[in-house]
Amino acid sequence: MKFLPKIFQIRNIFLYTLYIINFCFAQFQVSPMLIEQYIDNNQSAVSIINISNNKDSQLDLKIYLKDRAFIDGIQTEALPGTFERSCSDWIFFTPSKLSLNAKETKSIRINMEVPDSAVGTYWSTLYIEESSTPTPRVAEFKGHTINLDVNMRMGVLITETVPGTIVKDGRVESINISYDTFGLDEDISKDKRTIDMFQALNKPEIIRNWIYIQDDDLKAEFEKINVPESISNKLRYTGIGTPKGLMKVLHKLITGTENLIDDKGEIVDRDYVQLIEKLYSTIKKLESKVSNKKNAFINFSYFNSGNAISKCTGWIEFRDIDGLTVKRVELNEISKIYPMERENFQITIPNDLESGEYSALAIIDYGGARLVAGEIIFEFEKPK
Repeated sequence: MKFLPKIFQIRNIFLYTLYIINFCFAQFQVSPMLIEQYIDNNQSAVSIINISNNKDSQLDLKIYLKDRAFIDGIQTEALPGTFERSCSDWIFFTPSKLSLNAKETKSIRINMEVPDSAVGTYWSTLYIEESSTPTPRVAEFKGHTINLDVNMRMGVLITETVPGTIVKDGRVESINISYDTFGLDEDISKDKRTIDMFQALNKPEIIRNWIYIQDDDLKAEFEKINVPESISNKLRYTGIGTPKGLMKVLHKLITGTENLIDDKGEIVDRDYVQLIEKLYSTIKKLESKVSNKKNAFINFSYFNSGNAISKCTGWIEFRDIDGLTVKRVELNEISKIYPMERENFQITIPNDLESGEYSALAIIDYGGARLVAGEIIFEFEKPK
Protein backbone atom coordinates (compact mmCIF):
# COMPACT_ATOMS: atom_id res chain seq x y z
CA MET A 1 0.00 0.00 0.00
CA LYS A 2 1.34 3.41 -0.92
CA PHE A 3 1.52 5.79 2.03
CA LEU A 4 0.27 9.32 1.53
CA PRO A 5 2.68 12.17 2.10
CA LYS A 6 2.69 13.56 5.61
CA ILE A 7 0.90 16.71 4.52
CA PHE A 8 -2.07 14.62 3.36
CA GLN A 9 -2.19 12.91 6.74
CA ILE A 10 -2.29 16.27 8.51
CA ARG A 11 -5.12 17.46 6.27
CA ASN A 12 -7.10 14.26 6.81
CA ILE A 13 -6.67 14.49 10.58
CA PHE A 14 -7.96 18.05 10.47
CA LEU A 15 -11.00 17.12 8.38
CA TYR A 16 -11.69 14.10 10.59
CA THR A 17 -11.50 16.34 13.66
CA LEU A 18 -14.05 18.71 12.13
CA TYR A 19 -16.33 15.75 11.43
CA ILE A 20 -16.08 14.49 15.01
CA ILE A 21 -16.70 17.98 16.40
CA ASN A 22 -19.78 18.36 14.21
CA PHE A 23 -21.05 14.91 15.17
CA CYS A 24 -20.51 15.40 18.89
CA PHE A 25 -22.12 18.83 18.87
CA ALA A 26 -25.06 17.85 16.63
CA GLN A 27 -28.14 19.72 17.79
CA PHE A 28 -30.51 16.94 16.70
CA GLN A 29 -30.65 13.58 14.98
CA VAL A 30 -32.97 12.40 12.20
CA SER A 31 -33.92 8.81 11.37
CA PRO A 32 -34.21 7.50 8.72
CA MET A 33 -32.22 9.67 6.30
CA LEU A 34 -33.53 7.83 3.23
CA ILE A 35 -37.09 6.77 2.38
CA GLU A 36 -37.53 4.54 -0.68
CA GLN A 37 -41.15 3.91 -1.63
CA TYR A 38 -42.58 1.52 -4.24
CA ILE A 39 -46.21 2.53 -4.76
CA ASP A 40 -48.62 1.67 -7.57
CA ASN A 41 -50.57 4.34 -9.44
CA ASN A 42 -53.53 5.80 -7.51
CA GLN A 43 -52.23 4.25 -4.30
CA SER A 44 -50.79 5.85 -1.15
CA ALA A 45 -48.31 5.07 1.60
CA VAL A 46 -47.25 6.47 4.98
CA SER A 47 -43.76 6.94 6.41
CA ILE A 48 -42.54 8.20 9.77
CA ILE A 49 -39.41 10.27 10.48
CA ASN A 50 -38.15 10.51 14.06
CA ILE A 51 -36.31 13.61 15.31
CA SER A 52 -34.39 13.65 18.59
CA ASN A 53 -33.24 16.79 20.41
CA ASN A 54 -29.68 16.31 21.71
CA LYS A 55 -29.62 19.65 23.51
CA ASP A 56 -30.25 20.39 27.16
CA SER A 57 -32.60 23.17 26.13
CA GLN A 58 -35.61 23.62 23.82
CA LEU A 59 -35.04 23.17 20.09
CA ASP A 60 -37.23 24.77 17.41
CA LEU A 61 -37.31 23.31 13.91
CA LYS A 62 -38.90 24.09 10.57
CA ILE A 63 -39.67 21.41 7.99
CA TYR A 64 -39.96 22.01 4.25
CA LEU A 65 -39.62 20.29 0.88
CA LYS A 66 -37.19 21.06 -1.92
CA ASP A 67 -36.34 19.40 -5.19
CA ARG A 68 -32.93 17.87 -5.75
CA ALA A 69 -31.79 18.12 -9.33
CA PHE A 70 -28.53 17.27 -11.10
CA ILE A 71 -26.88 19.67 -13.53
CA ASP A 72 -23.70 18.28 -15.16
CA GLY A 73 -23.35 15.88 -12.25
CA ILE A 74 -23.59 18.61 -9.62
CA GLN A 75 -26.43 18.44 -7.12
CA THR A 76 -28.57 21.58 -6.96
CA GLU A 77 -31.66 22.64 -5.05
CA ALA A 78 -34.88 23.96 -6.54
CA LEU A 79 -38.32 24.95 -5.33
CA PRO A 80 -40.65 21.98 -4.76
CA GLY A 81 -42.45 20.83 -7.88
CA THR A 82 -40.17 22.63 -10.36
CA PHE A 83 -37.99 19.66 -11.32
CA GLU A 84 -39.38 17.32 -13.98
CA ARG A 85 -39.09 14.16 -11.88
CA SER A 86 -40.09 15.71 -8.58
CA CYS A 87 -42.54 13.96 -6.26
CA SER A 88 -42.96 17.02 -4.02
CA ASP A 89 -46.54 17.60 -5.16
CA TRP A 90 -47.49 14.10 -3.99
CA ILE A 91 -46.06 14.48 -0.48
CA PHE A 92 -48.11 15.72 2.46
CA PHE A 93 -46.39 15.99 5.82
CA THR A 94 -47.27 17.24 9.26
CA PRO A 95 -46.25 19.19 11.24
CA SER A 96 -44.27 21.89 9.40
CA LYS A 97 -42.87 23.24 12.69
CA LEU A 98 -41.61 21.41 15.74
CA SER A 99 -40.60 22.42 19.26
CA LEU A 100 -38.73 19.76 21.18
CA ASN A 101 -37.90 19.92 24.85
CA ALA A 102 -34.48 18.85 26.07
CA LYS A 103 -33.70 15.25 25.01
CA GLU A 104 -37.21 14.85 23.57
CA THR A 105 -38.08 12.88 20.43
CA LYS A 106 -40.98 13.63 18.10
CA SER A 107 -42.14 12.32 14.73
CA ILE A 108 -43.09 13.68 11.33
CA ARG A 109 -45.81 11.81 9.42
CA ILE A 110 -45.39 11.68 5.65
CA ASN A 111 -48.24 10.68 3.33
CA MET A 112 -47.55 10.05 -0.35
CA GLU A 113 -50.26 9.70 -3.01
CA VAL A 114 -49.12 8.60 -6.47
CA PRO A 115 -51.14 9.88 -9.46
CA ASP A 116 -52.27 7.68 -12.34
CA SER A 117 -49.89 9.38 -14.81
CA ALA A 118 -46.68 8.60 -12.89
CA VAL A 119 -44.11 6.30 -14.50
CA GLY A 120 -40.62 5.41 -13.32
CA THR A 121 -38.77 6.95 -10.38
CA TYR A 122 -39.31 10.36 -8.75
CA TRP A 123 -37.62 12.03 -5.79
CA SER A 124 -37.59 15.02 -3.49
CA THR A 125 -35.89 16.06 -0.24
CA LEU A 126 -37.54 16.87 3.08
CA TYR A 127 -35.37 19.30 5.06
CA ILE A 128 -35.39 19.64 8.83
CA GLU A 129 -33.71 22.91 9.80
CA GLU A 130 -33.01 24.52 13.13
CA SER A 131 -34.94 27.79 13.51
CA SER A 132 -34.00 28.61 17.11
CA THR A 133 -30.76 30.41 17.93
CA PRO A 134 -27.97 27.81 17.71
CA THR A 135 -25.79 26.99 20.68
CA PRO A 136 -22.32 28.59 20.25
CA ARG A 137 -19.73 25.90 19.52
CA VAL A 138 -16.02 26.71 19.44
CA ALA A 139 -13.11 24.29 19.16
CA GLU A 140 -9.32 24.63 19.07
CA PHE A 141 -7.16 22.65 16.66
CA LYS A 142 -3.38 23.16 16.44
CA GLY A 143 -3.67 26.82 17.41
CA HIS A 144 -6.66 27.55 15.17
CA THR A 145 -10.07 28.55 16.52
CA ILE A 146 -12.98 26.86 14.76
CA ASN A 147 -16.38 28.52 15.12
CA LEU A 148 -19.26 26.12 14.52
CA ASP A 149 -22.01 28.54 15.53
CA VAL A 150 -24.36 27.70 12.64
CA ASN A 151 -27.94 26.56 12.17
CA MET A 152 -28.03 22.85 11.52
CA ARG A 153 -29.98 21.36 8.60
CA MET A 154 -30.56 17.74 7.59
CA GLY A 155 -32.17 16.43 4.42
CA VAL A 156 -34.15 13.21 4.10
CA LEU A 157 -34.12 11.92 0.52
CA ILE A 158 -37.51 10.54 -0.54
CA THR A 159 -37.74 8.40 -3.69
CA GLU A 160 -40.88 6.93 -5.22
CA THR A 161 -40.86 4.22 -7.89
CA VAL A 162 -43.99 3.01 -9.67
CA PRO A 163 -43.63 -0.78 -10.11
CA GLY A 164 -43.86 -2.08 -13.67
CA THR A 165 -43.20 1.30 -15.30
CA ILE A 166 -39.39 1.44 -15.10
CA VAL A 167 -37.51 2.19 -18.34
CA LYS A 168 -33.73 1.84 -18.12
CA ASP A 169 -31.84 3.63 -20.87
CA GLY A 170 -28.70 5.66 -21.32
CA ARG A 171 -25.91 6.65 -23.67
CA VAL A 172 -22.19 7.30 -23.75
CA GLU A 173 -21.36 10.79 -24.91
CA SER A 174 -18.52 13.33 -25.27
CA ILE A 175 -15.65 10.84 -25.40
CA ASN A 176 -12.23 12.46 -25.77
CA ILE A 177 -8.53 12.16 -24.90
CA SER A 178 -6.62 14.52 -22.61
CA TYR A 179 -2.96 14.78 -21.71
CA ASP A 180 -1.39 15.83 -18.44
CA THR A 181 0.78 18.57 -19.89
CA PHE A 182 0.17 22.23 -19.17
CA GLY A 183 1.57 23.86 -22.30
CA LEU A 184 3.54 26.46 -20.38
CA ASP A 185 6.42 26.59 -22.84
CA GLU A 186 7.01 30.33 -22.81
CA ASP A 187 9.83 31.75 -20.71
CA ILE A 188 9.12 34.52 -18.23
CA SER A 189 11.08 37.75 -18.64
CA LYS A 190 12.12 39.31 -15.36
CA ASP A 191 10.86 42.82 -16.10
CA LYS A 192 7.26 41.74 -16.67
CA ARG A 193 7.18 38.49 -14.69
CA THR A 194 3.94 39.12 -12.85
CA ILE A 195 1.87 40.03 -15.91
CA ASP A 196 3.21 37.01 -17.83
CA MET A 197 2.22 34.75 -14.95
CA PHE A 198 -1.31 36.14 -15.06
CA GLN A 199 -1.48 35.37 -18.77
CA ALA A 200 -0.10 31.88 -18.30
CA LEU A 201 -2.47 31.01 -15.46
CA ASN A 202 -5.47 32.47 -17.26
CA LYS A 203 -5.79 29.36 -19.44
CA PRO A 204 -8.64 26.97 -18.59
CA GLU A 205 -6.78 23.97 -20.04
CA ILE A 206 -4.08 24.36 -17.40
CA ILE A 207 -6.59 23.84 -14.62
CA ARG A 208 -8.51 21.13 -16.47
CA ASN A 209 -5.40 19.12 -17.26
CA TRP A 210 -4.10 19.38 -13.72
CA ILE A 211 -7.22 17.57 -12.53
CA TYR A 212 -6.24 14.56 -14.62
CA ILE A 213 -3.02 13.97 -12.65
CA GLN A 214 -3.33 10.70 -10.73
CA ASP A 215 -0.03 10.67 -8.80
CA ASP A 216 -0.42 11.66 -5.14
CA ASP A 217 3.21 12.79 -5.05
CA LEU A 218 2.48 15.33 -7.76
CA LYS A 219 -0.62 16.54 -5.97
CA ALA A 220 1.48 16.91 -2.82
CA GLU A 221 3.47 19.67 -4.53
CA PHE A 222 0.39 21.87 -4.25
CA GLU A 223 -0.21 20.79 -0.66
CA LYS A 224 3.11 22.39 0.29
CA ILE A 225 1.98 25.83 -0.84
CA ASN A 226 0.66 27.90 2.06
CA VAL A 227 -1.86 30.64 1.37
CA PRO A 228 -0.67 33.82 3.14
CA GLU A 229 -2.86 34.64 6.10
CA SER A 230 -3.41 38.18 4.80
CA ILE A 231 -5.32 36.84 1.78
CA SER A 232 -6.77 33.60 3.15
CA ASN A 233 -9.67 35.61 4.61
CA LYS A 234 -10.32 37.17 1.20
CA LEU A 235 -10.27 33.77 -0.50
CA ARG A 236 -12.12 32.04 2.34
CA TYR A 237 -9.95 29.07 1.54
CA THR A 238 -6.64 28.09 3.14
CA GLY A 239 -5.60 25.01 1.15
CA ILE A 240 -5.09 24.31 -2.55
CA GLY A 241 -4.09 20.64 -2.44
CA THR A 242 -7.16 19.37 -4.27
CA PRO A 243 -8.45 20.05 -7.81
CA LYS A 244 -11.48 21.87 -6.38
CA GLY A 245 -9.30 23.95 -4.08
CA LEU A 246 -6.83 24.81 -6.81
CA MET A 247 -9.55 25.92 -9.19
CA LYS A 248 -11.21 27.98 -6.48
CA VAL A 249 -8.01 29.85 -5.66
CA LEU A 250 -6.93 30.32 -9.27
CA HIS A 251 -10.37 31.57 -10.26
CA LYS A 252 -10.32 34.24 -7.56
CA LEU A 253 -6.77 35.21 -8.39
CA ILE A 254 -7.43 35.48 -12.10
CA THR A 255 -10.70 37.40 -11.78
CA GLY A 256 -9.08 39.78 -9.28
CA THR A 257 -5.93 40.63 -11.21
CA GLU A 258 -6.95 44.25 -11.64
CA ASN A 259 -6.23 44.79 -7.94
CA LEU A 260 -2.62 43.63 -8.12
CA ILE A 261 -1.05 46.15 -10.50
CA ASP A 262 -1.87 49.84 -10.60
CA ASP A 263 -1.92 52.19 -13.60
CA LYS A 264 1.83 52.74 -13.31
CA GLY A 265 2.58 49.04 -13.43
CA GLU A 266 3.47 48.88 -9.75
CA ILE A 267 2.55 45.85 -7.65
CA VAL A 268 -0.24 46.64 -5.20
CA ASP A 269 -0.66 43.35 -3.33
CA ARG A 270 2.61 41.48 -2.97
CA ASP A 271 1.01 38.61 -1.05
CA TYR A 272 -1.13 37.77 -4.06
CA VAL A 273 1.88 37.99 -6.36
CA GLN A 274 3.95 35.70 -4.14
CA LEU A 275 1.16 33.14 -4.13
CA ILE A 276 0.87 33.29 -7.93
CA GLU A 277 4.64 32.87 -8.25
CA LYS A 278 4.49 29.73 -6.11
CA LEU A 279 1.56 28.37 -8.13
CA TYR A 280 3.31 29.09 -11.42
CA SER A 281 6.64 27.56 -10.42
CA THR A 282 4.87 24.47 -9.07
CA ILE A 283 2.88 24.04 -12.27
CA LYS A 284 6.12 24.31 -14.27
CA LYS A 285 7.70 21.66 -12.04
CA LEU A 286 4.70 19.36 -12.45
CA GLU A 287 4.71 19.87 -16.19
CA SER A 288 8.30 18.68 -16.37
CA LYS A 289 7.58 15.56 -14.30
CA VAL A 290 4.36 14.71 -16.08
CA SER A 291 5.71 15.24 -19.59
CA ASN A 292 8.36 12.63 -18.90
CA LYS A 293 5.63 10.17 -17.91
CA LYS A 294 3.72 10.82 -21.17
CA ASN A 295 0.40 10.00 -19.50
CA ALA A 296 -2.86 10.31 -21.40
CA PHE A 297 -6.47 9.66 -20.46
CA ILE A 298 -9.74 8.57 -22.03
CA ASN A 299 -12.52 10.82 -20.72
CA PHE A 300 -16.18 10.14 -21.38
CA SER A 301 -19.57 10.66 -19.79
CA TYR A 302 -22.65 8.49 -19.37
CA PHE A 303 -26.10 10.10 -19.45
CA ASN A 304 -29.06 8.35 -17.82
CA SER A 305 -31.86 8.98 -20.33
CA GLY A 306 -34.25 6.50 -18.69
CA ASN A 307 -36.81 7.10 -15.95
CA ALA A 308 -35.17 4.96 -13.26
CA ILE A 309 -32.07 5.10 -11.06
CA SER A 310 -29.18 3.18 -12.63
CA LYS A 311 -26.31 1.27 -11.05
CA CYS A 312 -23.61 1.21 -13.68
CA THR A 313 -20.60 -0.98 -14.31
CA GLY A 314 -18.42 -1.00 -17.37
CA TRP A 315 -15.00 -1.25 -18.96
CA ILE A 316 -12.80 0.12 -21.73
CA GLU A 317 -11.40 -2.12 -24.46
CA PHE A 318 -8.23 -0.97 -26.19
CA ARG A 319 -8.16 -2.50 -29.69
CA ASP A 320 -5.38 -2.58 -32.25
CA ILE A 321 -5.66 -1.71 -35.95
CA ASP A 322 -7.01 -5.20 -36.68
CA GLY A 323 -9.82 -4.79 -34.14
CA LEU A 324 -8.34 -7.22 -31.63
CA THR A 325 -8.64 -6.36 -27.92
CA VAL A 326 -5.15 -5.96 -26.46
CA LYS A 327 -6.14 -4.43 -23.11
CA ARG A 328 -9.26 -4.22 -20.98
CA VAL A 329 -9.67 -1.85 -18.01
CA GLU A 330 -12.61 -2.24 -15.62
CA LEU A 331 -14.49 0.82 -14.31
CA ASN A 332 -15.39 1.30 -10.69
CA GLU A 333 -19.10 0.68 -10.06
CA ILE A 334 -21.19 3.83 -9.72
CA SER A 335 -23.80 3.14 -7.06
CA LYS A 336 -26.57 5.48 -8.22
CA ILE A 337 -27.08 7.65 -11.29
CA TYR A 338 -30.44 9.41 -11.27
CA PRO A 339 -32.57 10.01 -14.38
CA MET A 340 -31.24 12.96 -16.42
CA GLU A 341 -27.97 12.82 -14.48
CA ARG A 342 -24.58 12.69 -16.20
CA GLU A 343 -21.61 10.83 -14.70
CA ASN A 344 -18.04 11.48 -15.89
CA PHE A 345 -15.41 8.74 -16.15
CA GLN A 346 -11.67 8.85 -16.69
CA ILE A 347 -9.30 5.98 -17.50
CA THR A 348 -5.53 6.16 -17.92
CA ILE A 349 -4.31 4.85 -21.28
CA PRO A 350 -1.95 1.95 -20.42
CA ASN A 351 1.64 2.99 -21.16
CA ASP A 352 2.71 -0.57 -21.93
CA LEU A 353 0.95 -0.56 -25.32
CA GLU A 354 3.12 -0.86 -28.40
CA SER A 355 3.43 2.26 -30.56
CA GLY A 356 0.72 2.47 -33.20
CA GLU A 357 -2.95 3.27 -33.90
CA TYR A 358 -5.63 2.12 -31.45
CA SER A 359 -9.30 2.51 -30.73
CA ALA A 360 -10.74 2.83 -27.24
CA LEU A 361 -14.25 1.42 -26.81
CA ALA A 362 -15.98 2.62 -23.63
CA ILE A 363 -18.77 0.20 -22.65
CA ILE A 364 -21.40 0.83 -19.96
CA ASP A 365 -23.74 -1.75 -18.45
CA TYR A 366 -26.58 0.19 -16.81
CA GLY A 367 -28.75 -2.83 -16.03
CA GLY A 368 -30.98 -2.54 -19.07
CA ALA A 369 -31.58 -4.81 -22.02
CA ARG A 370 -28.47 -3.66 -23.90
CA LEU A 371 -25.01 -2.25 -23.41
CA VAL A 372 -24.11 1.25 -24.60
CA ALA A 373 -20.71 2.29 -25.91
CA GLY A 374 -18.63 5.11 -27.31
CA GLU A 375 -15.45 4.83 -29.38
CA ILE A 376 -12.45 7.03 -30.16
CA ILE A 377 -9.35 6.39 -32.33
CA PHE A 378 -5.92 7.62 -31.27
CA GLU A 379 -2.20 7.30 -31.98
CA PHE A 380 -0.02 5.91 -29.20
CA GLU A 381 3.71 6.50 -28.90
CA LYS A 382 5.44 4.16 -26.47
CA PRO A 383 7.33 6.12 -23.78
CA LYS A 384 11.07 5.99 -24.23
